[in-house]
Amino acid sequence: VKVTLYLQRLEGSTWTTVTTLSTKVVYNDHYVSNSKNVSVTGGYYYRIKGSHVAIKGKTTETTSSSTDGMWVSK
Repeated sequence: VKVTLYLQRLEGSTWTTVTTLSTKVVYNDHYVSNSKNVSVTGGYYYRIKGSHVAIKGKTTETTSSSTDGMWVSK
């Protein structure tokens, strides 16, 4: 199981990736947890997007998720 976390910022009407926060891989398990503290510039909405991959044998499943946007004041 692999998860990659991206910090995104709303610019106009588009969520733009600011940085890749982290990637974590675990083997022989069905669960992965990941977190990171970051400092951001105020005056924008931010969210976290996750990319998730699970591989078993020849089968690969992928999905993504994202948090709601959060306003960070100046």
